[in-house]
Amino acid sequence: MGKSRLNIGQKVEIRTEPDGEVYASMIQELEAETVAISLPVLQGRYLLLQPGERVTVEFCSADAVYTFETVVVGRKKHGELSLLLLARPSAYKRKQRRELFRLPVVLPCSFRLRAAADPGGKSSKKFGGKIKDLSGRGLKLSTSCPVKINDVLIVSFALPGNEEQCFTLQGTVRWCEESEERMITAGVEFTEVSPEQEEQIINYIFAQQRQSLRLLRGRKND
Repeated sequence: MGKSRLNIGQKVEIRTEPDGEVYASMIQELEAETVAISLPVLQGRYLLLQPGERVTVEFCSADAVYTFETVVVGRKKHGELSLLLLARPSAYKRKQRRELFRLPVVLPCSFRLRAAADPGGKSSKKFGGKIKDLSGRGLKLSTSCPVKINDVLIVSFALPGNEEQCFTLQGTVRWCEESEERMITAGVEFTEVSPEQEEQIINYIFAQQRQSLRLLRGRKND
């Protein structure tokens, strides 16, 4: 794997093989042969791994989601912090973000409309709508406002959670269709979204997908 893709402070997800639960962690140190991460945690439970155990690591980059398989090589202390040492990977797998991470949701939103033919103008009127699905690169919007292809929207929405995350993002309508109830469904591609904002959205989608999988497994075990 290109070592430059790993950075101190980068959030990663750890899974024991082959089908273990997904734990959250963060890269704390990078050495020539090892990656030091904080102890992986899930709902207050730490993943206690021993040298020789294999894990899968997944993380978001600006262009894609990457995974790699590696082995635990030991532990170390950094002040009061306990760190887990992983062997630096020699290969990785790349996943296309747009294809893999589109989450069906129902989230309220508001937006301002700006016609593509008048990029300098900006409507002060706000319209309401609902987000029907979400990815790191765009969303599906349902609204009574008559938006059309190539319209530019400034969309505001919040992702619920322990710490609510609020976004105001610019996007362009790539397709739209009208229902019999005169509601418009539109596909909006984000045209101004930072890597940090995209990562926050992807992390939210990850969390929702994991929760859905846990609920599904729980029903199967009943």
